Amino acid sequence: AQIANPIQVVNDGQEALDYLTRQGDYADPERFPLPAVILVDLQLPRVSGLELLARLREHAGLRAIPTVVLTSSREPRDVRDAYELGANSYIVKSDKVLEMVQAIQTYWLHLNEMLEPNAF
Repeated sequence: AQIANPIQVVNDGQEALDYLTRQGDYADPERFPLPAVILVDLQLPRVSGLELLARLREHAGLRAIPTVVLTSSREPRDVRDAYELGANSYIVKSDKVLEMVQAIQTYWLHLNEMLEPNAF
């Protein structure tokens, strides 16, 4: 998708929390800056995507980072729970991954007006 922004990938929900809250190996903000947008799968190991959403919203410095759920679930309960826990968008994965990533990049990184990281 030729995304110019750096991309950080973690393997599970607990690692995502560690990264975002600067715990353990992710303590250095120079090496691990906060993201402009967070993509969350609901089916994460260790800490589920829904639990991750709930925990992100507990941190004032993380709550304003746009969070997009990118999942295979079309279950109405999952959609409702994700939005109630603070998701900004809910996208069901399809075979058009490239187009989805480009649309996410265009909207969240170029069109959307973001808060400054230290606006809290």
